[in-house]
Amino acid sequence: MNQQFKIQTLFRRLGRLGGMAWCIELHRRSLLSASWFSRRRDRLGTSALHNIAILTGLKISRFLERTAWRHLAQRQARTMLEAEQKSLYVIAAIFARPKTMQDGDVSEIVASVAKFKGRLGELLGKVGR
Repeated sequence: MNQQFKIQTLFRRLGRLGGMAWCIELHRRSLLSASWFSRRRDRLGTSALHNIAILTGLKISRFLERTAWRHLAQRQARTMLEAEQKSLYVIAAIFARPKTMQDGDVSEIVASVAKFKGRLGELLGKVGR
């Protein structure tokens, strides 16, 4: 069993236990981790061991961030609260980091909150006022 499949299976299992808020928190934390390693990479020192550790941490944290984003995009909202949380977080994430989006993400996200479309429209209409 390859490593990526194991990690994705773990994300799915934990996501079922924690709900949408857990998925959002997982993505937020992995994004912070990737950001931290990225800042450290910009200040690499002369120690080869330190540089290897920072670059490895950066690669792992970026992989975890992408995996958390994919899991968040694919997760179906079970309640109106989850649909609201997901919609608002995704909008904020898109504005903060446009590179996060990949082809097909928008259609996946819309499909995952489709059963709450009418009420989400009301919510987003209120936010825009």
